[in-house]
Amino acid sequence: MKKLSKKKIEQIYKNGNHINGRLFKLIWHHEINQFETMDVVISIPKKYIKKAVDRNYIKRIIKESIRSYNLFKFKNEKINVILIYNKSIVSKFKDVKIDLLNLCTTINTRLNENN
Repeated sequence: MKKLSKKKIEQIYKNGNHINGRLFKLIWHHEINQFETMDVVISIPKKYIKKAVDRNYIKRIIKESIRSYNLFKFKNEKINVILIYNKSIVSKFKDVKIDLLNLCTTINTRLNENN
């Protein structure tokens, strides 16, 4: 994972596909035959989670879910992802993991439909 430029983030917002999960709004864009690492932007709005401690906790469990389960890694595809947390409560690790797995499954089926 690495940081994205503002220009790249705007491009993902404009050209990306939107998926709504139980906890997240996910915006993704894929590039075929790119073997670079995935790009992920995690956004937890202050509007929903007021305490910085809670926002940081949610970011940590999201990053750990992505790392430990190899999420957003697809064959010969580079996926750029923007994850926006859209709940006003702090979720548990298990709930975050399940929602991210469901979103990845949805992305995978959409990629397979296009091929």
